[in-house]
Amino acid sequence: MAPRFPLSNRGLNLAVDQRSRTKGSKLDRSKRLKCRMRRLRSEMNEIATEQSKIKEGQRSVRQKFEAIESECCESRKEATEILMQNATAQLRILSDFSLACFKATCQKVLGGFHEGVNAVPQDQRSSVGSNDFHHQGSAC
Repeated sequence: MAPRFPLSNRGLNLAVDQRSRTKGSKLDRSKRLKCRMRRLRSEMNEIATEQSKIKEGQRSVRQKFEAIESECCESRKEATEILMQNATAQLRILSDFSLACFKATCQKVLGGFHEGVNAVPQDQRSSVGSNDFHHQGSAC
């Protein structure tokens, strides 16, 4: 008769080998899972750090845009003031020029009028009503 133990031992050994393999693979899976979790956590930390850097950069850009917008507003105000000053100066020059032209025209008219008066002899001037001449001359 053939011994039974060696056969059953063989089967038992195979079963033990399979159990140890599954037990070992469960440990391996657990280690791999822990390793993966560590990697994921570190990647999440890196992503969080990058996001905070991006937010800070966005804040910085926003502040720069606000500063530029403020400078533009100030520049517009200054340009408007300069234009108003320029327009006021041009109006002043125009009014001064108009007044000078008006005075020159009056002097020409009055100068011609006075020349005409001076052409009349002195004795006729007093008899003709010199008040009329002065009255007309004061109209300008």
